[in-house]
Amino acid sequence: MGAMLRRRGVELLSALTTGGILLGGVAAGVPFLRERAAEAIIYSLCCVFAVVLRGLLDLFARTGYVIVLLSAQLRRRGMMPAGARQGIARDAFG
Repeated sequence: MGAMLRRRGVELLSALTTGGILLGGVAAGVPFLRERAAEAIIYSLCCVFAVVLRGLLDLFARTGYVIVLLSAQLRRRGMMPAGARQGIARDAFG
């Protein structure tokens, strides 16, 4: 988990750096970027949001995987409640 967080941190730092350079270029008046200021700002934001979204999706996927492993382990040990072992109880909606 620590290695994953370090990788996501590096990705986020690189996206923030890219965005900062683009926005700094727009603010400094670089002609190429001033002509395309809207695209540069949108690209900067998209870089950062993409990295954050990827990190969240990765975290959710890993959490789901851990939950599946733990529930399988509990089933093998017989520690799951009786209703959970059989699935949804037939009279749950009755």
